[in-house]
Amino acid sequence: MTISINLPEGFEISENEILIALAIGLYRSSKLTFEQAAQLARYSYQDFYNKLEIDKMFKLTETEHLLSTNANKKHLDQSIAQVNAGNVIPFKEL
Repeated sequence: MTISINLPEGFEISENEILIALAIGLYRSSKLTFEQAAQLARYSYQDFYNKLEIDKMFKLTETEHLLSTNANKKHLDQSIAQVNAGNVIPFKEL
């Protein structure tokens, strides 16, 4: 199948970037299997997997990282408080 897309003037994106974005979008919406998405993006299965892992890693902003870290610390602090208050039954006693 061939599809033509008219992009706005001055919009700079490569064909490869379009294929990757389309493949990721269709995979996330369950329209394609992972293997089909990799094929659409013109990647091997492993290279497509690596591409997604690298993109995910670099898209994590400092704010998201701090929020995630603070949420984890808050959860850990709450768990420790529950243990110290005696509100948690040790696993071996269950």
